[in-house]
Amino acid sequence: DLDHELEAHHILPLNSAASIFESTKGLRADKENMLNSPMNFTFILAQTNNKIGPNSLTQYFSMINNAVIASHVISPLNADSQENHRLWLSTRYDYFKSTLMQHLGSLID
Repeated sequence: DLDHELEAHHILPLNSAASIFESTKGLRADKENMLNSPMNFTFILAQTNNKIGPNSLTQYFSMINNAVIASHVISPLNADSQENHRLWLSTRYDYFKSTLMQHLGSLID
């Protein structure tokens, strides 16, 4: 059933960084673009991904329950600039790294 398939979803939408000079398709193909970082992905149902579609971050956050957002380790952000995107991705990375190090440390103790 396609409605229950998981898809990789850009948390920070590509269209938030697209301009008249570059398309979301071009951004998607640019593997060096920070929006294609593993920190900017989460797996969601295909049906949800289609519902979110091309909405801005603010629009789609308003459609999703806060508990669901938190369960995907997505913190609120001001997504109005590349610098804010960079900071948000760095903060998410630090959280995952810290959580992993704590878990690995607990296995050694």
